[in-house]
Amino acid sequence: LLIFMATLRAPSGTKTADKANDNLIRPLFEGKIDVIGDIHGEAGALTTLLDRLGYDGFGRHADGRRLVFVGDLVDRGPNSVAVCDVVRGLVESGNAQMVLGNHELNLLLGKHKHGNHWFYGETEVIRKDQKQKSYQVCATR
Repeated sequence: LLIFMATLRAPSGTKTADKANDNLIRPLFEGKIDVIGDIHGEAGALTTLLDRLGYDGFGRHADGRRLVFVGDLVDRGPNSVAVCDVVRGLVESGNAQMVLGNHELNLLLGKHKHGNHWFYGETEVIRKDQKQKSYQVCATR
């Protein structure tokens, strides 16, 4: 995610920004797709879902289906970093596409919001009813 942020913030006209712009807008995959959204840092749930849908560890499907992630990969769950790592690998391999959600945009814009304090190295109470703290900060160090 940090590399994506640095790329998105590169000044226009630079090699980095030009490459980023070439990769940001693409047509949707042709054929059958599986649309996944609102993962919210739940890396275990994501990998379980991919397995149950029939994808291998590289994002390939025996029937040729492809993955499209529709945002909110991060915040609230226990491991946003791992979710970003998985999705980034799938996108870079050409087996998935992704559209940013409001949670990713908040990080890119530097907005402190409920559930994203892990990104800034801070712990935070996520579920007030259980006084449960987010320990995602541990995963980012």
